[in-house]
Amino acid sequence: MTDLPGRRPPPTPDSTPTFRERLENLRHLGRLVAQIWRTSRPLTAASIGLRVVAAFQPVAVLYAAKLIVDEVVRLTALEAPGPSILDWWNAGLLEHMLLLLLFEFALVLANDVIARVTGLVDSILSELHSIRSASNSWPTRPSSTSCISNRQNIRTASSVPAARPPVAMRSSARCSARRRTS
Repeated sequence: MTDLPGRRPPPTPDSTPTFRERLENLRHLGRLVAQIWRTSRPLTAASIGLRVVAAFQPVAVLYAAKLIVDEVVRLTALEAPGPSILDWWNAGLLEHMLLLLLFEFALVLANDVIARVTGLVDSILSELHSIRSASNSWPTRPSSTSCISNRQNIRTASSVPAARPPVAMRSSARCSARRRTS
């Protein structure tokens, strides 16, 4: 399922969760939103706001389609100004139709832009959350007396794969930088 070496696809559940089980999972939603809110209030508010706007987008597109159909019905009830579409255009009967079509096109375009911006905001928020949660679990500054013991731990720390370099490697680089400056 995945092309990355060492990665397994997520396990497939034996059965589809029931509606009650899905509702029970919503109890975690408050803690999740609170944790994301602590990561970045503006980005969380932007994500929620963009999702609310995106939720009203299909209704707006349907309303624009309704207005277009109403305009077509209105135009068919009128007496034809001539046999060609150019006659309709010169009579000024198609200008409102053109505006409605442009309005619906703008709504569809805005829907795509909102979806992309929502994805961007969510990915930035995800990265910030990862960085902040990772920085809370890793010590950031080693003491200056630990340079010698950290050099010895590099061999053991480098054999463990991690998302972030082991503390021994980061502090070893700082220790060698201190030696160069002093």
